[in-house]
Amino acid sequence: MYKNNSNKKLSQYFLVDQLKSILLAQLIYNSHPKSATVVEIGPGRGSLTKELLALGLTIHAVEIDPIMCTFLRNTYSNYIQANKLIIHQEDFLRFDIMEYSKNNYDLTVVGNIPYHISTDILSKLVDLNIHIENVFLLVQKEYADRLVASHSTKQYGRLTIFAQLIFSINILTEISRNSFKPIPKVDSCFIQLKNNRNTLSPEILLKLKYITSIFFRHRRKMLKHVLRQYNIKTTHVIENIRAEEISPKQFLDLCKTLDFNLPCTF
Repeated sequence: MYKNNSNKKLSQYFLVDQLKSILLAQLIYNSHPKSATVVEIGPGRGSLTKELLALGLTIHAVEIDPIMCTFLRNTYSNYIQANKLIIHQEDFLRFDIMEYSKNNYDLTVVGNIPYHISTDILSKLVDLNIHIENVFLLVQKEYADRLVASHSTKQYGRLTIFAQLIFSINILTEISRNSFKPIPKVDSCFIQLKNNRNTLSPEILLKLKYITSIFFRHRRKMLKHVLRQYNIKTTHVIENIRAEEISPKQFLDLCKTLDFNLPCTF
């Protein structure tokens, strides 16, 4: 006997609409390079897993909840025996995804991810961008809007910059809150993040993380005043402009001109 109730501490919201699961699996399958390895974050009771397996995909399912892992092992034992489903009882944030990447851009990551760690998960995927070709995620609609936001809008921020520098992002479909159990307070979106192969070195990523952290800490200040405050020099001509008014590409170009020593922590 296995629990039907979600674990609130893990922010579990199970997708219970089978037609939606079939739709999402088909969207993934249509864009998934057949040579790529599929890693699923938090499969839960396996509503999406089931449909992906039915389409012939091999899945590495990373699930932190031991009760859900037991449920998956019992429900999908035939796929496990056929080595089509490999279950990893582990926190995805600690999971060594690179172990399953043999070449660049050979991973497809999918998942109905917990709302409270969406940014932590996306940050990990950004850092490992050279290994990932596609990401398909179910996220809060508000979160999806932030990922696709244009500069000079309220939703635009650090998250937008990193996501758009690495990935081309599309909202594939909206999913009603009524498709989940328990019913969350907001609707969700199913998004695709396709690697645009604009590979960023770890050094540039680290510099970007630092300058965006200080710029958006003072998002209403002019950039030239922020640079002066933190004693950062640049060969770039800085106009009277704020962080929220600069596109991701302009941020990257600016970052390459900055001369500063990174603090140990920020």
